[in-house]
Amino acid sequence: MQTFTAESIDNMNVEQLRYMLKMQLERNELLVQQNEFSMFRYECASKTMHLLTILPDRTIARMAFPNYLDDPVDVIFAPEEHKRVTEYIKRLIEDPSTPKTGAVAFTYKDGRRISCEYTRVTNEKGEVIAILGQHVDMYKTHQRLVSAVDSLNEKTQISDKMMNAYDTIISFDLSDMSYKVIRGTQAVRAVCGQVETWVELANLFRNFYIDPSYHKIFNDFTNRDTLQDRIYGQKSISCTYKTSNIGWCHARIVPLKTDSKGNVEKVIFTTESMEANKPGSMAESEKITQDTLTNLLSRTSGEGIVNKALKTNHNGAFMLFDCDFFNAINSMLGYPVGDMVLIEVSKVLQETFPHEIVARIENDEFAVYATSSSILSTIEKEGMQAVFNTVSEKIQNIHIPEMNGVTISASCGMVFCKGDATNTFDKLYAVAKNNLQEAQKKGSSEMCSSEI
Repeated sequence: MQTFTAESIDNMNVEQLRYMLKMQLERNELLVQQNEFSMFRYECASKTMHLLTILPDRTIARMAFPNYLDDPVDVIFAPEEHKRVTEYIKRLIEDPSTPKTGAVAFTYKDGRRISCEYTRVTNEKGEVIAILGQHVDMYKTHQRLVSAVDSLNEKTQISDKMMNAYDTIISFDLSDMSYKVIRGTQAVRAVCGQVETWVELANLFRNFYIDPSYHKIFNDFTNRDTLQDRIYGQKSISCTYKTSNIGWCHARIVPLKTDSKGNVEKVIFTTESMEANKPGSMAESEKITQDTLTNLLSRTSGEGIVNKALKTNHNGAFMLFDCDFFNAINSMLGYPVGDMVLIEVSKVLQETFPHEIVARIENDEFAVYATSSSILSTIEKEGMQAVFNTVSEKIQNIHIPEMNGVTISASCGMVFCKGDATNTFDKLYAVAKNNLQEAQKKGSSEMCSSEI
């Protein structure tokens, strides 16, 4: 391969220069197509930005933007981001102390995070005549993907091991008595939607599942009035009692958040069956009802609990959520990042609907069946769109470092059903699925609803 230098170029005739430029053009197109990045060149004399990029159909496109630094261009970058780009180019041209080569992070208008790798070209007088380089999609770099995979694998392993050690994990707020079920057996899920505070939940669970001879022990253990004094300065407190559904059980309360004086503000309540290792025990049958990735109910257990709830003839709202562009996330960033998206979305649903039935149906599809007065009251006063907006906003605020600022969103199909014992999970799912498909035709983060 012939090597070109500044000196040899100066001695070339027109034909030789034309030959060299054609070769360079072919090489640039090959690089862009194979590596799926964009190459750019800003010419100071003409004030024009040239861009060589690959389109979704894998064809090469050449674009030129005259007067790039002064005229707003709303094609590649959003207005504010375009302003950042032009300010940086001006600094490269005007400030000699700016590094000749480097990389700066920008965000495309479509949300993709890119690394703009650049170098300055100067003439014999040292004047900057051009800025050229490439836009590299951060998600498509091997180093970024490997780093994301390693980080998420470690997090997932730690999380799974910790979560699987317990049958139930519930977060309690000592100030307002609210609670959030992080992991729960089918028994816990079945009763949590009926009460608003953790004191009510403890009492309901005690009456349904704890052997009467251990009621006093459980009451003393969960007593809100004495809990602050009992747990102050302790790593945890625990007790053992007998249940009617999973046999002997060991419960623990662990401080989660304390104020500057050491007073506990939030705690984690955990339970673990002491008979979990016995073949055919109830604890083993409870575990298979959980989705192993998100710790939500599986489709089978969720369907069973929803069908039981429908027989009570209460009004309810069935919601089917589906993550937008989930296949693209898996393809671009890898399955570990996709798994993290599912985990974070499941956390949002658990946080938003702490007293409802929440299940992972399949892949990136989640179902919620809500019957609590707070959710039904919101629907009655503000409509189902208000409930969706709350969830959608929380999902869009999810921050996963490995995604570098790309926003997550979800679409939803909703069904409001009045008390009717003839309704079934399959019937509600079919209607909600149809509504979901209609919502997805509109675009991302959309919702369609109906009543039956």
